[in-house]
Amino acid sequence: MDNNTLAFAANLPPGSVIITPAEGEDIEVGFGYVGETGQDIVFLIIRDAHKGPHVVLLSPVVAQQVADTLHTRCSNLERLRTNQNGESTHE
Repeated sequence: MDNNTLAFAANLPPGSVIITPAEGEDIEVGFGYVGETGQDIVFLIIRDAHKGPHVVLLSPVVAQQVADTLHTRCSNLERLRTNQNGESTHE
């Protein structure tokens, strides 16, 4: 892990597992129905080369909240990358 990742990790709750799939690694997104509980789910399967697969199960409402938040954060990062002159603001 590089120093920037370690600095970020210092702010996470104790015991947090950090998974860092590389670009191009397979991340599955799917949905299903759990017959035993009668609930719809959305799932992510994230494969980390060092820690193996991790599965995240979400209700459709929570999945939509996560998707909206990710979209907003990515848009914010894009705006930070480019200032009004089209120059990179950080590397």
